[in-house]
Amino acid sequence: MVVLTPEYERVRHYEGIYEDEGGGTLQITASPRDNVLVAVLDGAKYPLKTVGADLFTNNTGQRVKFSLETGHEGYRLLDSAEPGRLYRRIGARTPLDERIWYPRTHSRLGYKYAPPLPRDDGLPVGAVEGPLLDLTRLREMGEAIAAGSYPDVHSVLVAQRGRLVFEEYFYEYDGKSRHAFRSATKRVVSALVGLAIAKRTAQRSSTAGAAAVRRRVSADCTPDTMRNAVSRSKTC
Repeated sequence: MVVLTPEYERVRHYEGIYEDEGGGTLQITASPRDNVLVAVLDGAKYPLKTVGADLFTNNTGQRVKFSLETGHEGYRLLDSAEPGRLYRRIGARTPLDERIWYPRTHSRLGYKYAPPLPRDDGLPVGAVEGPLLDLTRLREMGEAIAAGSYPDVHSVLVAQRGRLVFEEYFYEYDGKSRHAFRSATKRVVSALVGLAIAKRTAQRSSTAGAAAVRRRVSADCTPDTMRNAVSRSKTC
């Protein structure tokens, strides 16, 4: 059961679409789950902690000062290189998929492990086998994430002996969702580059990334070269 508190009603005054420091836009919205203000940018959620009147701190500890004055609605980043710059509120809050707040909207029904279903992606699937991977622990992990014990963990995939044996998605994600890896990108890319070199599918830095890993690339994604992949100068 979700209880909307006076704090939730208070922070709702700041909701809206705002200019972003990076030149784009972001949405500021109140979370109905924990009654805090949240910045939503590129599908990621960043909570804002109340520290004073119209004053919050973001996930990096930077102070964010809101103005609700008519004609000057927006926020300022007080600890940035331009503390006086106003990032304006340019629109009203847009409806969001309610699933972004809850890991499993049907979690009251409990969690039940099932082996992954086969997909046309070249990755074999199967059930957990042997003592080295504890199915009980995997179930406990799924239950804990579904219950909200690990906020914003939106997907978990576990492979065993070359087969995908655990595949679970939470919040609004599913097997067809494109995921923003952010800081995890360098680890995934380095693993793919190492595999490509080991299998001799990447002989030079100009080799197309898709050819090196021998996987399809989505139609709206231009293939990277291995040089692009290593430098992260261009991503899909």
